[in-house]
Amino acid sequence: MYPTELFVQLCGADKPDSAARTLAARWRARLRGGSLWPGSDPEPLTTDVLKTIGKLSGIVDYKFRAPLASEGEITPLIRGGFTVSVARSDCSNRARYTLAHEIGHTFFYDLNRKPPERLTPFSRSQTASDQVRSATRLEERFCDAFAAELLFPWEAAKLELETCTRIEDPSELLVFVEKASKRWGVSVELALRRLNQTYGVGANRDRVVSVMRWRPNSKTGRDPSVRVTQSFPRPSGDWFLPTNTRASSVGLSGASLLFDWWQRFDGRKAERSYRRSGVFNLKYESGKPTVLENEASPGAPCVESLLLWRRGPADARWRRVSVEAPVTYRFYAVNPTEAYSVALINLSRTYGCATCANPTGLTSSRQA
Repeated sequence: MYPTELFVQLCGADKPDSAARTLAARWRARLRGGSLWPGSDPEPLTTDVLKTIGKLSGIVDYKFRAPLASEGEITPLIRGGFTVSVARSDCSNRARYTLAHEIGHTFFYDLNRKPPERLTPFSRSQTASDQVRSATRLEERFCDAFAAELLFPWEAAKLELETCTRIEDPSELLVFVEKASKRWGVSVELALRRLNQTYGVGANRDRVVSVMRWRPNSKTGRDPSVRVTQSFPRPSGDWFLPTNTRASSVGLSGASLLFDWWQRFDGRKAERSYRRSGVFNLKYESGKPTVLENEASPGAPCVESLLLWRRGPADARWRRVSVEAPVTYRFYAVNPTEAYSVALINLSRTYGCATCANPTGLTSSRQA
């Protein structure tokens, strides 16, 4: 069975996002109806509530702080049910997301079998057939959407993020999104995804938001570097930044600098004790980069020379163009090994050549 067929059987929708929203809403209604979750809706779900959902989904055992190569893993048991292993501690927000994601995988099994049997094909092998790899991508997309719906429901996100439609300043927008993510106990990355799904990426239509992580090429599994893992808006507006692209190849040098600083963290000034988690900004003074630790808001943007795709106004064709534009960076270190950077590109203020004067208040990332 292909995942879209399973979605139709489960809830009548054939799209992973729609199916995830419907099934997550059913779980919330089921918990309230059975007095298993006394909270009001909308309200963040605790780890204990997620464990209750997991128990009703066949999960009989949990292992937190597990030595995994990934964030989480679900394993069918011979006696029936599943064990779920999570790399983080059970009190962390990332563990809550991973737990919700792994619960999503239970929909793809026949729970009446011992051990549970898969209903749809799934494989992470690079040698798997195109159909199996496509099915795997659909399942992972569903599980991500299901986790988002459980932890930060669509209707709650619409209420929480409505103010973003009136925020023009990139730094102010990021601060607002950070506060929303903290209230709901989710990552800034998930809150940005929710913003894109509900209202786009804010009041400024000429804005691209990029999330970057240290990753190998998703197609080859080689060449690890700072790569674009998510790009908003989706669907694209007039500007487009492809995922899996190296940050350095599109001119987002600030992201590469932040990751380089983070990875060389241990080598900096042995006499000083550094924090390995937090929020960091990139500031340029006289063309030299400085990392600011745990600032309340992002610093001033810098001008970057970028290579982006732009839709032509006359023929609607996509063309790769070179532009100079202000970029606001923010770097989120979740733990000693996990970090990601967010770049807000303001394309309402573009400059067509490297000799253009910098706008007032902006500092260039290039050496003066």
